[in-house]
Amino acid sequence: MASAVFVPVAVALFLLAITWPLLTKLERWIPRWAAMAVTLVTVLLAVVALGIVVSWAFAQVAERGPQLGQRARDIARDVDAWSRSVGLPAAGTAVTTRLAAVMASSVGYVRAGVGLLVLVLAFFALAMAEVRDFEMRLAEHLRHRQRDQVFDTVREIASRVRRHMVALTITSALSGLITGLFTLAVGLELAPLWGLLTFLLNYIAILGPLIAILPPTLYAILQFDGLAQPVIVAAGIGIIQVVMGNIVDPKIEGRALSLS
Repeated sequence: MASAVFVPVAVALFLLAITWPLLTKLERWIPRWAAMAVTLVTVLLAVVALGIVVSWAFAQVAERGPQLGQRARDIARDVDAWSRSVGLPAAGTAVTTRLAAVMASSVGYVRAGVGLLVLVLAFFALAMAEVRDFEMRLAEHLRHRQRDQVFDTVREIASRVRRHMVALTITSALSGLITGLFTLAVGLELAPLWGLLTFLLNYIAILGPLIAILPPTLYAILQFDGLAQPVIVAAGIGIIQVVMGNIVDPKIEGRALSLS
């Protein structure tokens, strides 16, 4: 019941840990309020840049909307005809309708995501304003040895979070680049989009790399005749995700975080 508050608070604290080096360095040169403002503007610019890239990606798909829609209807008709020929209920139209409903519901998820982002940024600004005062109040209630242990532990956690994010960004970028080059090589349209999508989804542990296989595979079904090319796309991207997730990523993450 409290997730509507706890989730944006947790993300805001995570964001504070990521941007803490920038904030502390700025505080050495400019007043605290100015350092907070610059840090907040930097985060906003990063969000705006990401929004522009995502909007570009949606625009690329929207340009091909009529062509893809007609292709989807043709495939649904062929699947329905095959289903009836073998005595099965029509499946193609049902699948197409279901996909359309999922696309329509995604608009609601986008709106919810925007609302969550606003809350995260608000809590992030409040956290920057309060963190120094909280640190002072905590120090007053702890003995000297306890204070050093607590602060050193929190700093180490934040440092490892930052190192983890750097390593994750590197591996996600590699996955996105390789996926983009692979889809370009097999002739799949919108190769930069699939690379970008893979890059973003790899930030989601476990499920993200699996989900990244679906959109380019579905698009391949609409673009190419037959199933040979879609199977090649799905298998190729799947192999890339398995290799990156089980060999490359553990190597990079292990070195960054001193893990076996």
